[in-house]
Amino acid sequence: SFNTPIKLDLDRLNDLVECRLTFEKRQIKNDEKLQLLLYIRSLTEVPLKLKNFSILLTDLKSSSVRINASQYAEYNGPSDDHTVASSSKPIDEFILEPEKCYRILFIGDRCLFAESVDVHIFRLELQMGSEKTHAVLSVREKLNTSKTFKSYNPHKDCMESIGVISSCYIIPTFHLGSQTKPTNQPMLTNEFHQVTTKIFNQSDLCLQNVGVSISVPQVLRNNVFLTTDLNQPLQKIHSHVQIDIGELQMQSSTTVSYYLASLVAGNIELKQKMYYQMENLHQSKGDALAGGTGAADSPSTPNSEKEDLAKLLANEKGLQKYVNNHNVKIEFVHEDEQVVRKIKEDTVVVPCVEEIKLTGRFYTLSREALGQAYRSEDFLLRVNMEIKSPDPIDILETQFISDHNIVEKPYQGGKPIGGTGLRPASRFEDLKLLSASNCTRDWVARGD
Repeated sequence: SFNTPIKLDLDRLNDLVECRLTFEKRQIKNDEKLQLLLYIRSLTEVPLKLKNFSILLTDLKSSSVRINASQYAEYNGPSDDHTVASSSKPIDEFILEPEKCYRILFIGDRCLFAESVDVHIFRLELQMGSEKTHAVLSVREKLNTSKTFKSYNPHKDCMESIGVISSCYIIPTFHLGSQTKPTNQPMLTNEFHQVTTKIFNQSDLCLQNVGVSISVPQVLRNNVFLTTDLNQPLQKIHSHVQIDIGELQMQSSTTVSYYLASLVAGNIELKQKMYYQMENLHQSKGDALAGGTGAADSPSTPNSEKEDLAKLLANEKGLQKYVNNHNVKIEFVHEDEQVVRKIKEDTVVVPCVEEIKLTGRFYTLSREALGQAYRSEDFLLRVNMEIKSPDPIDILETQFISDHNIVEKPYQGGKPIGGTGLRPASRFEDLKLLSASNCTRDWVARGD
């Protein structure tokens, strides 16, 4: 007498079938369906009647999921990749005929695993026999074995030309998008420039605690400043601002604005972080599987084996792991992991141009270059200014502010710099007659 089902490990038996099991893609988003392809061929001389194909997957951490086969089709080689979908049939039960290769499709539900994990194939299972008496055949070590000696012409063997993807990376999904609106007015140095960003929810979910934070990189501190309001008379400037939006409904958008000032010209790179909170879809999916039809488990997978599953795969070498190069960070808000907080960091580039270029040179009264000055001796400061702004600007007033040791004297040769509608490349020159009251090292030599 024996109990049903009868468990047979094909890794320990003589070759019965040849298998190639691969993920369809090397990486997918968490809201996409996980798909795998099984290429199988009988190594016997008699037909095999098989059913209930299933694959056990694991993320090497705490989750293991079983996916059942949905359809199959006969496969003759890469030329059938475009036509095999139209010729597929439901895989309720089929005959594995000798010397023929078949492709079987496995499709899993969305959100089966947590985000930012590598999913690996643990085992393939299939059944043979009747409902009352049947055997469960499992294979793992012989899934994607390569032949020691390949055929001279590998194109004749469709199994040898199949590429195997042994793991699939779950890309974290981020439901917020942003777009910085362009302006007709360029950003000028020493002036506040308004930056307006559109934040949109491109999902069918309502997002909670939505917000945006903008920060100045360390290399630009003390040269670039941020603020959110210019109406207050004593507005403080910061290197970091945070704008809380709150709730953002599905397929909706909003705009946020802040002001940027820079003392230097060039491309100003700001660090932008968008964040929101939402329900942990993987956690709710796992609860549904545990309390539903038991799709994540089967009688042939005891709990003791599932506990050793992660340890067994973690010790293996040569596992195919995907490089996680995304910029989405996931945090659990509570200990029960029911709510997650997602943060995405981007770079916002704002071009900044000079409004004016100001240079000054010292001369003697005879218009010779001045290397050092003497106490109570008059000398000239030649101020040159060039308009750099791409748009016309107005210079309403100019002031000369100097050290207390310098005295400005009236001079008829100077012409104040100013005007309205000043165009780019316009040049101006002004002369200042100065003298030093005391001797100090700061004003004796130009090199000091």
